[in-house]
Amino acid sequence: MPRVTILQREYAWRYTEDRRVEELVEVVYSTPALPPRGVRLPVTDYRPATPEEKAANPRYSYIPANGEAEERERRAIEVDSSQAMRSPATGFDL
Repeated sequence: MPRVTILQREYAWRYTEDRRVEELVEVVYSTPALPPRGVRLPVTDYRPATPEEKAANPRYSYIPANGEAEERERRAIEVDSSQAMRSPATGFDL
């Protein structure tokens, strides 16, 4: 897997099929081969960043809660990036 840079972790939400609100954290990342992309993971895998952590990196509002959460984030990014690199590039002429 190419080197991944986590650009941002922010609160997100979406409506489920039964019209409930699902709370998520959107993790925006990039690689040398891909422009910034995002994956959404359950907010329960994260904890809010402390004021010191936010001062060090204001783009991270949430931090993985433990090693298992970090591993789930890494796997989600790996799956998303491999799918993105396999799909044909869409383009158009100007």
